[in-house]
Amino acid sequence: MARQYHFWDMDHTIIDQDCDVSWKVFMITKGLALPVDRQVADTFYRDYQDGFLNEKAFLHFQLREFRGRTPREMELLAEEHFQGFVKASVRTEALERIRAQMAAGHQVYLLTGTNRIVALPVARHFGISQVLATELELRAGCYTGHILGRYCAGEGKLARLHHYCRSKSINLADIHYYGDSLADIEVMQKVGHPVAVNPQPVLRAKALERGWPVLELKS
Repeated sequence: MARQYHFWDMDHTIIDQDCDVSWKVFMITKGLALPVDRQVADTFYRDYQDGFLNEKAFLHFQLREFRGRTPREMELLAEEHFQGFVKASVRTEALERIRAQMAAGHQVYLLTGTNRIVALPVARHFGISQVLATELELRAGCYTGHILGRYCAGEGKLARLHHYCRSKSINLADIHYYGDSLADIEVMQKVGHPVAVNPQPVLRAKALERGWPVLELKS
């Protein structure tokens, strides 16, 4: 059997929640963010769902707690966030499918707009070692609160996938991509095997129109 390439979105695809929102809730419980940030995070998430996210404003808000902190500090916080706020939302059927893909010798990737530090504990839980995510800028050993390159969502996610595939001589026609939202359509229209997972209404309608498979995975 030929090797297959499976790229999975993270939030609301392999886990039943949005890590950018839960991260802010976690930061509030740690006393590192203000209680009002919960409402702001929810507003940004709604804008993201509707396709109207102001990326610059969102990233300024979302990466505030990273500024001036070291990778080790943030890695420990990200692991605590995963254990307390994310692990219970793992979609068991997604975990089973990913393990089966790996057992069959296929290449499995996480492709997410969430920043790499927050995404890595999720990837480790699933056994995924290859992660394409929003990358964070470091200066003098500390995070600046800015990103490197483009935000890995929507057109930025597609650009990141294009760049990676060119570097690895992977044909987009050979890629299976699993996503849940409007923001995933950019990628799904370009790959050979798009799969809508527990899709939001706009993506569900697009999947039915295009004849894309739809998976309903249990948590």
